[in-house]
Amino acid sequence: MSTNAAKIRGEHVSPSELQRLKWQVRTSKAEIALAESEIARLSRDSKKAQLRASGDFEVERHLSKLGQFVSRGEPVAQLSPLSGNEVVCDMPLSFAAHGTYEQASFSYHRKPLTLKRVSNVVNANTQSKRIYLNEPDGVALDVGQRISVEMMQTSQQKLFRISADALNFDLDGSAYVWAIDDNKSASRVEVNMIQGTSFNARTTVSGALTHGMRLVVRGANMLSDGETVELVNSTL
Repeated sequence: MSTNAAKIRGEHVSPSELQRLKWQVRTSKAEIALAESEIARLSRDSKKAQLRASGDFEVERHLSKLGQFVSRGEPVAQLSPLSGNEVVCDMPLSFAAHGTYEQASFSYHRKPLTLKRVSNVVNANTQSKRIYLNEPDGVALDVGQRISVEMMQTSQQKLFRISADALNFDLDGSAYVWAIDDNKSASRVEVNMIQGTSFNARTTVSGALTHGMRLVVRGANMLSDGETVELVNSTL
């Protein structure tokens, strides 16, 4: 009885109604596919709209407003790094001319600073170069904070105290000494006098000398390179 009733009810659905219902199903599926396509497009656009910066940063300043249209490459924010900061100093060219950037030691509150690099760009107004130092260990510095960096020049040349009588001078004022090797042979050695160091007939010089080297203090005007001399008693 129930089976026949179902057949009877099915026979009362018109073909046009079935076609309308099928069309409605196809339309609904098309609308679902269109909505899924729109969702995918919005998802892609959303990823493109996200700004990402590798590392830890703090937003220092916003350069755009919410809803504002920005062009490709236009800055939207200014960031300050939270790690890997550097101490930046402007140093006069007079230091770089003598290569003393690399020969100098830097410190902040007695904490050493390591020279990382020196810029090749010269500031035309101040005639200075920018140098970059690492942050001092154990000191928390804020971005943009001004600090006083101490610089001490270190010299790699050795200084010697010699008898003033060992010094000889050319007509142009350059100084030299006569050094005696183990074979009692005389050789000329150019030296530079350190001003303000002469005291008690001794003076300070720099040059290619070694401690214990014998120097001629008398009769130097009669010597020539390689000449054998008679030693008395004079050393550095």
